[in-house]
Amino acid sequence: MKKNKYIILVLVISAAIQSCKKEQVELPAPIVNQPENITTLKLQLTDSANSAAVINAQYRDADGPGGNAATIDSLILDKGKTYLVNLVLQDETKSPVVDISSEVLEEGKEHQFFYSSTISGITFSYNDVDVNGNPIGLKFKLRTSNAAATGKTKVTLKHQPGVKVSAPGDITKGDTDVEVEFNTRVK
Repeated sequence: MKKNKYIILVLVISAAIQSCKKEQVELPAPIVNQPENITTLKLQLTDSANSAAVINAQYRDADGPGGNAATIDSLILDKGKTYLVNLVLQDETKSPVVDISSEVLEEGKEHQFFYSSTISGITFSYNDVDVNGNPIGLKFKLRTSNAAATGKTKVTLKHQPGVKVSAPGDITKGDTDVEVEFNTRVK
């Protein structure tokens, strides 16, 4: 009988120890900041000498990648001008349409726009910065020379979490959220 008490005691202690083992809890996967889905990129250019003179040009791929072809307006600029440019980004695959510009601004330390042109004499300068003082590029100045010309102007948004560097930035780092080439004419 004593032997049975010991066996029962050992079984009770074993059961108690087993019930005290911690359950293995699976942690949720880390949240990864996904690149933005940008279906529309609008350039709003205002002549710095005449705020009533506004030029709009847009890239639009309303159904997103892989569907219908995108439409891209031509960018027609006057020579010898400075334009204050505001970029508007949208995701039109969602209803209601999502304003991606505010997301890019909120996550400014992870994003940077890069601008280039095949037209000699077009220059760009940033008018906004992230919390670290590095350029974002939702707002910028575009200057044209005094010569008429045609070519292309490229706008590239890079998603650079953890790899964004100080001005002027590095276009080779990160993932491309959107890249658009506008046929451009300076008249």
